[in-house]
Amino acid sequence: MELTLRIRARRQQLGQSIRDVSSQLQFSSNYFSAVENGRALLATDKLTKLCQVLELDARETDELLALREIAREPRWTSEYSQLLTNDEMALYIGLEFGATKINTYEGLIAPGLLQCDAYAVTLFRDDPATPGIRQHKHLELRRRRQQRLLADDDPLILHVLLGQTVLMQQIGGPAVLREQIAHMLDLIERLSSTLTVRVIPFEASPRGMVNSTTLHLLEFDSPHLPMLAWREGITPIGLSDDPDLIDILLTNYDRGTASALSAEESVALMEARVKELERP
Repeated sequence: MELTLRIRARRQQLGQSIRDVSSQLQFSSNYFSAVENGRALLATDKLTKLCQVLELDARETDELLALREIAREPRWTSEYSQLLTNDEMALYIGLEFGATKINTYEGLIAPGLLQCDAYAVTLFRDDPATPGIRQHKHLELRRRRQQRLLADDDPLILHVLLGQTVLMQQIGGPAVLREQIAHMLDLIERLSSTLTVRVIPFEASPRGMVNSTTLHLLEFDSPHLPMLAWREGITPIGLSDDPDLIDILLTNYDRGTASALSAEESVALMEARVKELERP
């Protein structure tokens, strides 16, 4: 993604159209458009020539060639290609694994990165798009995604806003919900330097998050990658790097955060809910 974004940004900086660049490289406009959209990868010699057309210096050329080699490497998500039939969802999972920080809001269910197995299996079982024969593969993929959060080297920083409904909706019944909340509490304790969970209580207005069900704001180490947003409703709305939209979503996220309990108060609320669910 960084490779394609840098190519597009440099072309636009020079004021050249896709047709201008395509003609100099003797490509069709459709093919070069596919390159800029990540659907095609240029050969080394063609990328080197493109760097010349884009008037890039030796350092930038070497960086783009290095990114090309990274792009050629097999992706671990390819093991789950039968599940990831939505190309944008497959892209999101790859970006999630490469992000350094994610700000997440979930209004109805526990975030995927924080789900215990029993809770996740219930969600897969209740989803008509997840047939039983594939549920174990979906669970395997969920666990693989969670490895990024648990990595010893450069762990993901995750800030989570939860609607209190997440702690009340008995997905899988009281025992499964109790296990899920206890699992989140365990992760909060284990990952105290990288994981923060705050709950927006029923008594508070969710403010900017009132019409949201799922929102993820992804940040990356590379200065060439913008912040990205992933939004979902009943069906995924998808990825966006529109800076105006990102600004609106960031403002809404900040407003939602301002209405949430503190991290300590949120833990206390979750602990109280676990005790409630222990009662016969």
